[in-house]
Amino acid sequence: MHVCTRSCDRHIRSRALLGLDKPPVPRRLATLLATAAAVCLLALPGAASAAAVDGDGMWIWYVSKSSGGTPAGIAAKAAKHGVSTVYIKAADSGSQWSQFSRPLVRQLKARGLKVCAWQFVYGNYPIGEAEAGAAAKRDGADCLVIDAESHYEGKYASAQIYMKRLRARVGSDFELALTSFPYVHYHPGFPYSVFMGPDGAQSNLPQMYWKDIGVSVDEIYRITWTYNSVYGRPIYPLGQTYSNPASTEVRRFRKLATAYGATGLSWWVWQFSGDSQWNALGSPFEPLGLPRRSRGCWAQTTRSERALRRSSGSVSRRRGRPNASKGDPRAFHCLLPENCHTHQDRPLAP
Repeated sequence: MHVCTRSCDRHIRSRALLGLDKPPVPRRLATLLATAAAVCLLALPGAASAAAVDGDGMWIWYVSKSSGGTPAGIAAKAAKHGVSTVYIKAADSGSQWSQFSRPLVRQLKARGLKVCAWQFVYGNYPIGEAEAGAAAKRDGADCLVIDAESHYEGKYASAQIYMKRLRARVGSDFELALTSFPYVHYHPGFPYSVFMGPDGAQSNLPQMYWKDIGVSVDEIYRITWTYNSVYGRPIYPLGQTYSNPASTEVRRFRKLATAYGATGLSWWVWQFSGDSQWNALGSPFEPLGLPRRSRGCWAQTTRSERALRRSSGSVSRRRGRPNASKGDPRAFHCLLPENCHTHQDRPLAP
């Protein structure tokens, strides 16, 4: 998969592309560059947009435990707190859940909500799982979110079978999304490249549960964007309103979603969200700019560490960062983004 980088973005916005340099760019070349620019921008996380997952969403595990289980109650609370999409569990493995039904979907849509189904998958019976997931489209779902977690680690073949059958059943244009671990580098055996590969999910909804993982809201964004951007899918943060997170953290999560360019976000989960969290969802906030990002670990090292690397000849003065080509193992260690944490804020493997 081709992923556009910042340097690519700068290149396609160059003076040559704008036609300001002389001699003028040939028309055919300019057309090709413009096409490349459009493709490149669409590959940037957050640049593409899938309609059903845009806006604010709330996940529903059990309909019966969500505002009385009635379409009117669900729609009223959603409207009060600015929720435009509901994610309702429709299947577990190959078993469909009866709560996700055509009448429910029809009534929620009639009240102005977008309705996405979600399915928890295990990878043991991928064909049956694909059939159960596809049934949500027939019931009127605007999209299907695939919830694949630890059960799917190491099951690349199952993921390929599942995605091939699912895509064949729902069609190439139906909106699919993946929700899974935010810390990709802690799960090298998970088939991200299949779920978000060709004919895979168009959107990525990482489970950014900062309180459970044990990091700050800012840290969960930094790590998630660092490791999920490689897949070239727009990222839609999935935050937590369960476990009683502070309302200030919920609002911070919303602010950072906007700052990072996400066009939608959602929350787990309706039935375990308190009044404080619900009120934080719909409250207005002042936008903020992107947090200042350091230029790799080098910017975070201490003066004594930098002096040590200079004395060992492991620093590239031209770039101002450790030069791994010198063979210093500490340089390789620092170039790994996961080692940019301090020991105090390093999370447990989520």
